[in-house]
Amino acid sequence: MADVDDQQLPQPIRFLTYIHLGREKEYFPKLVDCLRADCESWESLLPAGNVAHGLAWSYYFGYLKVLLPGIDNRIERSEWWGSRQDSRMMSRKLYLLFPVSCMCKDTLCDDDDSITHAGHLETIVRNRAGTVGRSYQSTVYKITDHDMKEWFFVGEYVTAIHTMYEMEMNSHFSGLQTDDKYLQATRFLITIRNILEKDPHCRGRYKFLPYTGETSFNKY
Repeated sequence: MADVDDQQLPQPIRFLTYIHLGREKEYFPKLVDCLRADCESWESLLPAGNVAHGLAWSYYFGYLKVLLPGIDNRIERSEWWGSRQDSRMMSRKLYLLFPVSCMCKDTLCDDDDSITHAGHLETIVRNRAGTVGRSYQSTVYKITDHDMKEWFFVGEYVTAIHTMYEMEMNSHFSGLQTDDKYLQATRFLITIRNILEKDPHCRGRYKFLPYTGETSFNKY
């Protein structure tokens, strides 16, 4: 390859082995080594492609379509809703945290010291794709604001996007680079919002909270 910058290469072939004739003075031995190397199939080197749409549809049909319908009623039946003198201190929605980095920690408590785990809503049980009695559970968190008031909410990370973080960490075979990940994350958010807004049983029962870097959830 001569007089061509890496970024000028089409995305699908950036992961292939190539040699800069102008930059690498000792390119001939490297060329010989490449020719002697074992062959790899094209299928084993496929780039990530457009993963956002597939992840969004899977997240909807495999999870949110089950979890969101009736979540407002399950929240109102919970002990945290009934125990509050002011019901406005707990929302009827599912809060979906969307870190732009796509890296989802184990619990929301790991992201903010003011958040603690309070419990779970009643469990939904479904038979799905050969799994008998699959459980769908929503987590209730308590957040203490600067005035020491306690608020309760049902929340979780958008777990589907953690797949893109894992793909970025293993880009040597997934083909998903950091810049591509940010683009795919944006496409995912747009797509899943459009899907949910078209489902009357999901519409109005969720709120996405995109954020970058470190954050304090008190601002929400």
